[in-house]
Amino acid sequence: MNKKQATDIFIRIQHEYKRIGDPKYRNIDYDIWLRKYQKLLDINPYLHDNPLYQRLVNGLSQALSKYKKLKRGRTEEGNWVNTSERGINKALPAFVKKPGTEIEFPYEWIDKNRHRCSITNGYWGARNYMLMDALGYFYLLKEGGDRLPDKASEIFRDLDSIRRREIELVNHSVNVEQNASEFMLSQTDVEGYMRSKYWLQFNDKIFRKFTSLKLPSNDIFKLILETSRVEFKLTFPVRLRLNRKRIKEEPYQMNMFSRLFEFGFIEQARQSDGVIRNREYFVRFKTILGELFVHNLKMINYDWIREDLYSLPASAQIFFRKFIVNNNKPKIPINLENIARKLNLTDGNKTNLEATVVTNVLELLKMQGFISSYEKTNGLHGAKYIVSRAFDGNRDNMSTK
Repeated sequence: MNKKQATDIFIRIQHEYKRIGDPKYRNIDYDIWLRKYQKLLDINPYLHDNPLYQRLVNGLSQALSKYKKLKRGRTEEGNWVNTSERGINKALPAFVKKPGTEIEFPYEWIDKNRHRCSITNGYWGARNYMLMDALGYFYLLKEGGDRLPDKASEIFRDLDSIRRREIELVNHSVNVEQNASEFMLSQTDVEGYMRSKYWLQFNDKIFRKFTSLKLPSNDIFKLILETSRVEFKLTFPVRLRLNRKRIKEEPYQMNMFSRLFEFGFIEQARQSDGVIRNREYFVRFKTILGELFVHNLKMINYDWIREDLYSLPASAQIFFRKFIVNNNKPKIPINLENIARKLNLTDGNKTNLEATVVTNVLELLKMQGFISSYEKTNGLHGAKYIVSRAFDGNRDNMSTK
């Protein structure tokens, strides 16, 4: 083979790849394109310096990898599941920045109980929810000695004890906005974290394993940093033991803004060009919202989420959290207006909005087995979807992996 023959193979495969519908990973024939990918690798010695060739190889590699990951989710082979604390999914809103719009913080909304709620110092989306899934599972495994705790326990006895703790934390808090470099911990700092009541540690490798996302260390650090800075003042559902036999979820209305956690890191590996390749993180939940999160985890107030959910579009992930994972009903009626509000969708064109919900949410969740089916009907407030929940083990699979 010579360079001209290699170029001809590349151009032919490139044209064929362009004809695959978007998103590629949903429309690709895996076996056929795996063979074509191997052909591209075979001609690498002739085209390794061609940027278009490199772009095609990278794009095809990602499409094949994503197809394989989602197929594993559909067949439930080797699937990883994470705990997902219910209060986070119920109370924290999806709030993402829209292109060309400016948001004035704090941003306020009224919840279903007519309470005024606020968010400030950042946005909240699918990746932030995912991070809290991982942190919650890390904490539970630490508490249980590398397995989930067998019995429920608690931090708070009642709403009054939460209120007292919130006042205590506010009186002792120091509001310092750190630069990214200031999150690197000394040995004394690490010991301080480990003396905290509610803390955990993990590294980039473990985070990638729990999420099945191949994020570089800098992206993981950025996600943790941005998530740690968001502040909420809202009504948070807390699982409380009313007496020996009765446990009930009670809403606690926060009086002050609170972050979910504080964190720092130490370097584990740095490349020759100065880029950090691996970090070890230390997290402590020393805020009222963080302690409520931990309390609910200790009270076994969590569901289960398969890791292949994290590979779906953000709108599909959020829909599953807001409407499906906390719901035991076999059929769930959801009107389009409520879907748009919960998913932070702002398209005023109803036709486009319905197409987005069907294509990017319902069809993908059905394809992955997170729902079994859906049908559109007309309700009192316009279009409505009846979603049939898939009882496939997402909630009941209690494997500690």
